[in-house]
Amino acid sequence: MALPVTVPNTFANATTSIPLSQLDANFSTLSNAINGINSGAETLVNLKASNVTITGGTISNVTLDNVNVNVETFSNVTLVNVNVTSGTISNVTIASGNATFTNVTATQANLTTANVTNLQSGNVVVTGGTLTGITAANIAGANISSGNVTVTIASLANGNAAAPSLRFTDDADTGIYNSGANAISFTEGGSGYRIGFRNIPPVGTKTGSYTLAVGDVGEYVQIGSGGSITIPDGTFAEGDAISLFNNTNAAVTVNCAITTAYIAGTDTDKANVSLATRGVATVLFANANVCVITGNVS
Repeated sequence: MALPVTVPNTFANATTSIPLSQLDANFSTLSNAINGINSGAETLVNLKASNVTITGGTISNVTLDNVNVNVETFSNVTLVNVNVTSGTISNVTIASGNATFTNVTATQANLTTANVTNLQSGNVVVTGGTLTGITAANIAGANISSGNVTVTIASLANGNAAAPSLRFTDDADTGIYNSGANAISFTEGGSGYRIGFRNIPPVGTKTGSYTLAVGDVGEYVQIGSGGSITIPDGTFAEGDAISLFNNTNAAVTVNCAITTAYIAGTDTDKANVSLATRGVATVLFANANVCVITGNVS
């Protein structure tokens, strides 16, 4: 039974008595229409909804055409195989509870020529639309691909070298990610490289025993009075480099806990090296277990 449903002889326009048999037919018509919507047999066209809250439930195999949904909240809703065309969805929160989009692709849940704001979702394909006001809660864990889409104030998950936050559909381990506090890295084929600096950022002045850490890569450690440095084993990756500056009036010891440590230009594994007063040295890692130290060391 196609919508809209016309029910004759309603109370509003009745001019004569309505037979009980007609009322029975009317109620059957309404019952069939409602049950048809419930079973998915009916199509809702030119639907307008405002100030509506949908909590819980599943929407499956539904086509929404020329639909305006304004200032709504969808909580704990699963959308499966949903197609939205020629509509506007604005100020809508989806996934405010445990809501998810399942199998949302260009052919299943495609927002075409639509303006989408404040949308929370996962695995959405948006074509020819606009995404604005996206926060970390909206986009974390989502896979959003699109054409001609503008994103304003997008907060992403940190990501990593194997799965960067910004990546390509056909090359998921290549892109950009956050490798640490105030650190941006590129990754190609799962191998991450931190974006460099115009100067060498300081780690800080160390006046006690200090073990070099991954966060020190690309930076320099200043050694103050009473300070010493340890190079750990199994911590760094090929190409990592850290500079050291001994800002004291005496030599300081650099302990080489790493499996193999060479002074540049020599072939002897060193258990420790001496960094001269006001001396500078750079520790370059060949891999997690081998490093070369160059500079004012002996």
